[in-house]
Amino acid sequence: MPRIIASTILLSLLLALPLKAADDWQINSRYTFYTTEKSAEILLHIPEDFLGQKAFVTITNNYKSYFNAEVEFTDKVLPLEISINGLIPNKYDLNCKIEGDGFSKEITGELLILDDKPNSVKVDRLKGGLIINNLPWFPFGYYCYSPVQPTLAEEEVVKGFNMMSPYQRIEGKTRDERRAYLDRAAELGMKVHYNLLSVAGGGGVGSGSIKGQSQSEKERLLKEEIEAFKDHPALLAWYISDEPTGHGADPDTLAGVYRFVKNLDPWHPITIVFMAPMQARRYADAMDIVMADPYPIPNNTPEGVGYVTRSLYKEFHGEKPVWIVPQAFGGSEWWGREPSVEELRVMTYLSLANGATGIQYFIRHGLNSFPKSQAAWGMAGQISLETQEMNPFILEGDLIKCAETKQENIHLRSWKLDGQILVMAVNETVDPGPLELELGISGETEARVMFENRSLKIIDNKIDDYIDGYGRRVYLLGPGKAGPVVINPLNLILDPGFEDDASPGVPASCYARAGKDRGATYFTDTRISVEGRHSLRISTPAADNGSGLTFFPVMVNSGTGYTLSVWAKYDPASYKEEKATFWQKLFGNRPDPNRYFTLSLGSIKSQKFTLSNEWQKYSLPVFIPEKSAESSRINPGLTVNSQGTAWFDALELYPDPVIAYGINPESKSFEVSVSASHENSDIRYTLDGSVPAAGSTQYGGPVRLNKSAIFKAGIFSDDKLVNYSSKSFLLHAAIGKKPEYTYGFVRQYKGGGEYGLVDGIRGSNNYTDGLWQGFLANDLVATIDLDKNETLSKVTVGCLQDTRSWIFMPSGVSVYGSKDGKEFSLLGKLENDISERATGSVRKDFTVKFDKQELRFVKVVADNIGTCPEWHNGKGQAAFLFVDEIIVE
Repeated sequence: MPRIIASTILLSLLLALPLKAADDWQINSRYTFYTTEKSAEILLHIPEDFLGQKAFVTITNNYKSYFNAEVEFTDKVLPLEISINGLIPNKYDLNCKIEGDGFSKEITGELLILDDKPNSVKVDRLKGGLIINNLPWFPFGYYCYSPVQPTLAEEEVVKGFNMMSPYQRIEGKTRDERRAYLDRAAELGMKVHYNLLSVAGGGGVGSGSIKGQSQSEKERLLKEEIEAFKDHPALLAWYISDEPTGHGADPDTLAGVYRFVKNLDPWHPITIVFMAPMQARRYADAMDIVMADPYPIPNNTPEGVGYVTRSLYKEFHGEKPVWIVPQAFGGSEWWGREPSVEELRVMTYLSLANGATGIQYFIRHGLNSFPKSQAAWGMAGQISLETQEMNPFILEGDLIKCAETKQENIHLRSWKLDGQILVMAVNETVDPGPLELELGISGETEARVMFENRSLKIIDNKIDDYIDGYGRRVYLLGPGKAGPVVINPLNLILDPGFEDDASPGVPASCYARAGKDRGATYFTDTRISVEGRHSLRISTPAADNGSGLTFFPVMVNSGTGYTLSVWAKYDPASYKEEKATFWQKLFGNRPDPNRYFTLSLGSIKSQKFTLSNEWQKYSLPVFIPEKSAESSRINPGLTVNSQGTAWFDALELYPDPVIAYGINPESKSFEVSVSASHENSDIRYTLDGSVPAAGSTQYGGPVRLNKSAIFKAGIFSDDKLVNYSSKSFLLHAAIGKKPEYTYGFVRQYKGGGEYGLVDGIRGSNNYTDGLWQGFLANDLVATIDLDKNETLSKVTVGCLQDTRSWIFMPSGVSVYGSKDGKEFSLLGKLENDISERATGSVRKDFTVKFDKQELRFVKVVADNIGTCPEWHNGKGQAAFLFVDEIIVE
């Protein structure tokens, strides 16, 4: 693009020039080349007059028959699957014969098989996307000036941009400068749309030919440049001509350049940018990707961008992807100002809604040169993250006509993928108003409004919403396909599958600890996962200099074993192989070829794991030291130690082993069961508080406890203790005897329900551990029927204070006894001696002792202080009383 001479004064004239569509029979392969695939698709292009007919199609070459069947022409581009198993790298000529009712046609094409190379770039001609290392890749970036600003790439990659295209002149003496920015881009996980203009096809800002340079000199430099960088991991595509109609570049000449470059490097696509997109067909033999740079602001409306995109998509569908260069500059020449935030957004979304599968803004020169508006450039970064969120739908989904509208100002596009439907609506005008969509599907009752963290009801197959001027709405319908991994129901980690997309691309429920490299990134990724729609992608530009993530704190209980686990895989193409130094070679101390990440649970335990290039589950057993029923908040952590990129999913922390129990009130006993995360685990247990050993009793089923005990269960592997959990069981006279409450506990703090205060299990110092019952403003008044007279001498009531959460000790505890449940006598009363101003979480047992006597009924009254005291930030508001157990002995 982007010679700034491209004027939107010409735009109205250019829009009037009709494209000469290639509306004739042709075939081409779906991918520009194949490598390790066992099958391929051949795209049969069908003239519109033949749609709906049937014909017998045969595809052969001199060696074999690939396809031989009757097909129905349901679309203008029809994919036909063929087997390529066993084909060696080569170029294969294809002969296609089509025989229908009253017509016959013979056409030719070719199929290219290449050796598999890391970071090679395939073009998917059917969907319009790129495929890099077996993943769909949507290029979203910017032009920039040369020499490249040293920190530009790292400043933009953290916003979500994944591509840059510097203007440059190809000279041997400056090649090291270009290698430097390519190397940095590779470290950051960015790609470079590589500018060859000065020696290939001309045009571009500061990229013109060097004065006096001969054609042979250009060819020599072109060859040297391609050979120098064709295997560079940052290379995305070769950019050979900018606005060729603007400076008279001949189509045949550019086609020759195309063949020259392809002969040297068939693994990367070639692009041309057009200021007169209606002339692009003339240059079809000189490019793999067609680009256009309409710049309408302020002389025309943004709608022209949609028209250009739509026209090019129609012309080249199934043949070449369409990339658009939205305007991100202005203030001189023919452009009186830059686009506003809203205009930049609508131009980009009009491109997406009309078939663009690549975005490259003109132009970025940081920090505030181009564009001057950082708000507009911030919007560009936001759209980049939104586009990557939609990536699988745009590049892998099936285009469907799911939604219709009578509003002429609304552009619609819909995709279907894995049972979900994505509907994009774009308002081409500056006027806001209602948005009314008629859905062509049934059964959906709700639409998720993406990028806005809201949902709306679908009534009578209609979406009724509101859309702002130059606005966009994106709706997600349907639950989608579940992944193979299911989150453990006892998992404690918030958003374990990174599914919270309130801020697209940005993982929720975590803090990032910045490393030394400012270009380290951590984004959610919808292209690859094992659970749900997302994974977490972490890129570390230099070993041990990336960002670490600490996740939302979880509450863990002392004396409990946990498993901290995550699924992970790395991208082998993202890593630089470290070369051994002279001394390393001499002493045999070569660089470690493995790649690592670290899982941690606060300061309790951490472990470094070796990454695999396939999804794998990594587990870290953690035991929380025993501290008399304490619990603590702790942060799980994740860091990629090695240089490169890795994906993570299904982050879990769950108790392991799990000790569960039931109560038999008749026999006053517990039935204790143990489970572990691994099937057929070897579990052993003790009842005396000792840590299980290889010689301890082997668990074979539920264990009955007829007395108080400290039950400890351990998981063993090869007679070695992997982890263990401990639980104390307290048997007393009231076990399993349902209390009668005068005032009910609050629903959110039910502490085990109606039997929670007589279950023999004590609470920790954490009021959210599920073992505490909360009473708001009310006293605890609980009467327990023991079913028969028991000889009793004391009653203990366990209470908690945590003033940060408006929980206070009772002012006093009274215990009453009765033989008939009608007449009660006071057995004792205790006043609280814990200061209201005590900090932190404080537990206290109120134990009322009395002379032994025969009693059947016990009534406990714990006096709530009622309201928070004057010194408290909740003064005058209702106070909580928390109780975990009533122990009757």
